[in-house]
Amino acid sequence: GVLLATIDCWDYLSFDLAAVMEPLFVYSEPTGPLEPYVLLTPRDKGARALSELRGQDILVLESANANLSRQWLETMLLEQNLGTLPKFFKKAEVVTKPSAAVLPVFFGQRAACVVDRSAFQLMSELNPQVGRRLHAIATSKPYLDTILCLRRDGWQSEQERKDLIASPEELHLTPGGQQILNIFKVSKLEPFKAEQLETVRELKVTHDRLTRAAQTGVNASQGPSGQGKGVP
Repeated sequence: GVLLATIDCWDYLSFDLAAVMEPLFVYSEPTGPLEPYVLLTPRDKGARALSELRGQDILVLESANANLSRQWLETMLLEQNLGTLPKFFKKAEVVTKPSAAVLPVFFGQRAACVVDRSAFQLMSELNPQVGRRLHAIATSKPYLDTILCLRRDGWQSEQERKDLIASPEELHLTPGGQQILNIFKVSKLEPFKAEQLETVRELKVTHDRLTRAAQTGVNASQGPSGQGKGVP
């Protein structure tokens, strides 16, 4: 079986993998392992609220470092009693590169997009006009996207497992640690902390509750998916 895997936090919670896979590390980004998402529209004549995007086209980023865009967007829609994602938008297209999400909105080809905030900031640094022309009309709480997990059993030796759970600061000094870093194309990891999952867990509970309510026609009370306000 699989001994080492990067697992989406949403899947980790959905399939209750804690008994099988031990969460050990998270990827250390310059802004930290948790990252908020933003709903972007043009500043000039663009929508000022999610409700104004009804019947419009939207792009949703789904990548290894941004895999909660759709879940956050769906939860916001349900919280605001706007309906489901396929019914509210004319078309919701999933893309895998930040540029494929941001640039069509920048050029006026799409009404809005959802990306992680780091991706938007990076594109704004590369092209300052992006940051001037687009702005966030909603911002999520910071979420952890993925966890690096080790299988709890099935190892050939305890030493093999110990090599892979070495301190992140020393990971590059062990053969197993070098293998981890090379496979996942990262330079630094840091220890996983249980509290890093709390905002994702909260989002999932709210998403699942509202989805069930929508399916049964019940008007569920709102839950906290995000701040619902723009960022400068």
